[in-house]
Amino acid sequence: MKTVSRAKDIIWQKKPFTINPTEQGNRKMHFGNSLWIGILGFLSTEDDASPGNFGLWDQILAIKWVKRNIAAFGGDPNDITIAGESAGGASVSILSISPVSKNLFTKVYSHSGFATSLFADYKNPMSDVITLSKKLGCYQSSSSSQDIIECLRNKPAASLIAELDLYKTSYVPRVDGELLPKLPMNLLTTQLEKLHRGSTQELSSFCLLDLLYIRLRKDNLQKPFLIGLKTY
Repeated sequence: MKTVSRAKDIIWQKKPFTINPTEQGNRKMHFGNSLWIGILGFLSTEDDASPGNFGLWDQILAIKWVKRNIAAFGGDPNDITIAGESAGGASVSILSISPVSKNLFTKVYSHSGFATSLFADYKNPMSDVITLSKKLGCYQSSSSSQDIIECLRNKPAASLIAELDLYKTSYVPRVDGELLPKLPMNLLTTQLEKLHRGSTQELSSFCLLDLLYIRLRKDNLQKPFLIGLKTY
């Protein structure tokens, strides 16, 4: 934790729920926490065996810790801001509309990531669980989701992480009935009046690069491609 003044921020950032977050900044009180990411943080069987969203629950616990303890560091527990960039921005956006984080913070800053982002809503997580379990010897035709998860939990973490493709964004937040009771778009429609929105084209090439890479990997193509930059 870095303490310089009486303001207080919680910041998450980096790539789509697969690369560890960092905390940055100065002239404020900043707090950053580690969280489960990728397979370890968002693997979902779409039932109670592994409901997913563990990384988001880590973030909620971190905010609760800050709210409970920030006064001891000169902060105001009733004036907490959470901020995030990229996947961190999507996390912040999701937490801002989740009923379980109600009254935990007062302001949010979501940069280059939103609850409805491409990487924040994967439609068929169970298919990837089955693929993963087959690779690690945890799947039989008679296996229940609980059987699969118990087997995967007995595997070394390194074996699970080795199967993670940083540019395949299947291990991401999902509707679980609690933290996210509905699709983000449905939750957002009731809260649009609270949002201040803005955009820029300056970094559009960043998005283009990611999307092209994902498309190439999907077709198993290993080829270079050129990307243009905005001119003035």
